[in-house]
Amino acid sequence: MDYESWSKEALVARLRELDKLVYDHKRPDPSREAQPALGLETTTTRSAETMSETTEALAEGDAEATPPRKGRIRRTSFDFGKLPKRKIALKFSYLGWPYYGLARQGNVLESTDKQKIDEQFPTVEGVLFRALANCGLIVSESTCGYSRCGRTDRGVSSFGQVISLYVRSSGKFITEEEVEAIAKEGGEKSKMVTRDIYNDGKPVLLPPVESELPYASMLNKHLPPEIRILAWSPVSIDFNA
Repeated sequence: MDYESWSKEALVARLRELDKLVYDHKRPDPSREAQPALGLETTTTRSAETMSETTEALAEGDAEATPPRKGRIRRTSFDFGKLPKRKIALKFSYLGWPYYGLARQGNVLESTDKQKIDEQFPTVEGVLFRALANCGLIVSESTCGYSRCGRTDRGVSSFGQVISLYVRSSGKFITEEEVEAIAKEGGEKSKMVTRDIYNDGKPVLLPPVESELPYASMLNKHLPPEIRILAWSPVSIDFNA
């Protein structure tokens, strides 16, 4: 089925329909168990394949995703104290039937016990934070200024969830002399200079969006197909999702 020509509204409606189908199929049905010849397995498999195609269409060409291994967090060799960070907003969608809601069960990156709980009762945020860590975009949940908009319960899907946080940037730290020189020049470049507590108050020259790290495609490579980063945007330091 060609989803490329579908409108966003049609794709969302199709996702909801498939989400309900998969949820219904996961519920035990004695009458179906007694009649294996009805082809339930084939129908479920096709629904899952179609759902995967739809989520790929929503990702708008992002790199192919590979499900992360449960419990495996690859620590990066980055010295985050020497790397600038910027605040961004991430917009993403997810199918909720495999998860126990959006909100994580505590700090899954810094607590082994919390990580085990999130493996047993997986949450969307738990998977997302592991992907952020594996990409080398954050060190921990408690030091990235994280905020979210709303929450969902077990099995509930979302198609426009927004979060904000500080992540590693391709920008660079600059000196006070460089700050003064850029200010004298004026123009767009002067608007890209920022400083905040997450950079220890040091001035940072941020790159334009087109030159920044490809956050969406980076994360989608580490996320399962049912969770897709749709877009990212730079935000002000006082933005709260």
